[in-house]
Amino acid sequence: MSDTFLVVTSTAVGVIITALIFWGVFRLTRTKLRRASSSQLISSKDNGDINIPLVAAFAGWKAIPWLTWLHSDISPMLLLQKHHVTYKVVRKHRQAYHDIDYVDFRQALATTNIILVFKGKWSTFSGNTANINLAAQALEIFQQRGCQLSQRAQQIVGSVAV
Repeated sequence: MSDTFLVVTSTAVGVIITALIFWGVFRLTRTKLRRASSSQLISSKDNGDINIPLVAAFAGWKAIPWLTWLHSDISPMLLLQKHHVTYKVVRKHRQAYHDIDYVDFRQALATTNIILVFKGKWSTFSGNTANINLAAQALEIFQQRGCQLSQRAQQIVGSVAV
């Protein structure tokens, strides 16, 4: 066999494997986003906790909202409990509602993010619900529990029928 044949064959195999990997990631992402578009808040009957289903979660900086330093789409969490919120990007964290400076909302292509900005911290938590109705319901609950909403978040709560 010639060296040219081996080079062409190995290149073709590499291209096919790469294409299959990208196709698989595309299918998984599309399925996850489709599932998220029809999801609803999950309320616990035992203790009144409300789970906000997330597609992904991000830890970012307060000064640069769209730049994040950590993200996860494996098992993100946003759980609204009676006196505090539990959230998870990689590790679980718990903050009292009065420790939240304000709750923001940002939307872009395939992302619908609820952003928690904490008092005295430089980092933020962003949870992608991929569903504007779900985000509006969650923002309304944050408001009911005493959290300040940004102007964008107030507009979403006021404009979306929940």
